[in-house]
Amino acid sequence: MDSIAERLISIRQSQGVSQTALAKKLGIAQSTLSQLESGASVPGAELLSKLQVRYNIDINWLLNGEGTMYIDDQDRRDIVLVDVEAKAGYIDHKGSRDFLSSLGRYRVPGFDDVEDGRIFEVEGDSMLPTLYPGDYIVCREKERPELVPENTLCVVISDDILVVKRVSYFEAEKGYLILRSDNSTYKPQMIPREDIQELWRVSGRITTAVDYAVMFNTKRLISLEKELGLVRQKLEQLVNRVTLSDSE
Repeated sequence: MDSIAERLISIRQSQGVSQTALAKKLGIAQSTLSQLESGASVPGAELLSKLQVRYNIDINWLLNGEGTMYIDDQDRRDIVLVDVEAKAGYIDHKGSRDFLSSLGRYRVPGFDDVEDGRIFEVEGDSMLPTLYPGDYIVCREKERPELVPENTLCVVISDDILVVKRVSYFEAEKGYLILRSDNSTYKPQMIPREDIQELWRVSGRITTAVDYAVMFNTKRLISLEKELGLVRQKLEQLVNRVTLSDSE
């Protein structure tokens, strides 16, 4: 690869995403990325910084073609981020080192001692009110399923799922685990222990969903008030019927 444009294309291809998806993650227009990949323009300092921080790109390689695409940072204690867009790739590549090197890494206060942890982005509302969509959960290290205490909050990864659930044992002699959601509208799942690729115990949470929590609790309160109103209405109707019956 003799040009910056070709190396930019190589970065995007290694992520397995479209121009539109990569542009969105970098906070630039798709047309801007298209110009960069065609060689019509070159990346500025801000974009270079984003590529280095988010994707661990070696800027010297990008600009000059020297070295390798990704920074060799084995001595750093930044934690790999598996966001929603990276979930499918993480499952397909079974968390391989080559794939992990393509993901962003972040330093998390209080987790400076973590050598090989993960940050997973929460998707969906199955763990409300404990976890909110868009939260990030921090995991220190992989766990062995048989050593995890009952009802522990874990990230469970198999050949076709990557979910955060509460893990319990079910028919231990048959080797099954049961995965429960904190949101009672979701039914429990069962998974054979032999199907589990990785199990991560959740150690911390990063959230910006302060207003979301208030909104969720407010909605629950409004729903309860409506239910109480219906119960009150039915009781009044019942009392009226009894009164009418006595008067006759």
